[in-house]
Amino acid sequence: MSDDATTSGEPALPAGFTVETCIVVACRTCQRAYGDEEEGVTVHFSGLDDAARTITAAGWWVTQQGTQCYDCAASEACATLGHAWPDWALCRCEGRIPAHVQQMEFRTCAGCGEQEERRAHTTTGGA
Repeated sequence: MSDDATTSGEPALPAGFTVETCIVVACRTCQRAYGDEEEGVTVHFSGLDDAARTITAAGWWVTQQGTQCYDCAASEACATLGHAWPDWALCRCEGRIPAHVQQMEFRTCAGCGEQEERRAHTTTGGA
């Protein structure tokens, strides 16, 4: 065997290069890797505990079924348990939204961010 090969048959690395083992986390639902989305960087962790601690602090879920990003975990929770709807709120667009020719109400699920809107219920009569 030449000096240019390792015992596994792989070529030897040039000076300054080393092979390291790391952990990369991806959402089991959407396959998105954990990292800086704006920079397009995937984070590499040195151990499972560090990875789990970091991603859960960022809102990811770690379960026996695997990891999920916040968006996928929230959507799955709402699909399984139902949405966390607040009370209806009046839209204050004053007609700036073209579809709102009548007074509208809206609400947004606190879990997954899904939104609903409807025509506002009007009351007539006085007190």
